[in-house]
Amino acid sequence: MPQIDAPSEADSQERKSILLSSLASKAHLLIYCAIVLLALFNGVFGRYRQSSDSISYLDISDAIKSHNWHAVVNSYYFPGYPALLLLGRALFGFHARYELMAARLIDAVLQLSFVLASVMLAMAARRLLRARGFQESELIPAPTLYLWVAFFSFYAACLDFTFITPDAMISALMMMAAAALLFAVAEDSLLAWLAAGFFAAFGVWTKSIAFPFFILCIFFTGAANFKNRRVLRGLAAAVIAFIVVAGPWIGIISKATGRLTIGESGRLDMAWFVN
Repeated sequence: MPQIDAPSEADSQERKSILLSSLASKAHLLIYCAIVLLALFNGVFGRYRQSSDSISYLDISDAIKSHNWHAVVNSYYFPGYPALLLLGRALFGFHARYELMAARLIDAVLQLSFVLASVMLAMAARRLLRARGFQESELIPAPTLYLWVAFFSFYAACLDFTFITPDAMISALMMMAAAALLFAVAEDSLLAWLAAGFFAAFGVWTKSIAFPFFILCIFFTGAANFKNRRVLRGLAAAVIAFIVVAGPWIGIISKATGRLTIGESGRLDMAWFVN
């Protein structure tokens, strides 16, 4: 009768490690699924609260639907977010009864995109550290880092989940622009450089804050890599992509207001809260 060797201690430890890794992966997947389900559940059944901004964005959505482009051109409220509201309302046949729920579902998807952008930013920062010489053992384990980033970013998004606003959208776009810049510096990828410009430009179509944010990102990236010609060339590509997409909107609102501007909401807030 052949002799069967008992598993060694090393084999047992390896099997135990594989089992724990498998359980951790399944637990992470369940948490990610719970985040998605909670966001969608709150979008359907959560409380609705409106503000003057919410009404303005819904009005611009109506203007896009009726092709009233004169009303769409607004230096205070930009058309990126209302265009997504229009898409959500179209899924419900533009029934007034479901208008707010459609808007909230769009917000839920945008808040999930904010969570994704947060994870992508953490991933990009981790990749840049690896490119700068850090060892894997010196960094927080990737699955743990991404899970905690997803959890806390979802918590941050839930702090103001009841209003209909583009805050999650603009935050996600700016974080994706920053993540693309970090990936581009680490990988020297033309696609990443262009993506940084495009994300920031789409942010300009959403809120004017994306413009100074992008300028600061470009400035500090260039300052940190001013001797690296490949980075400077990549930054030039990102700026060109940004101008191509954001330039038309800046030109339109500048023509409407009679002066060069990236938006007038700051002046309005100054008048409301300072003066």
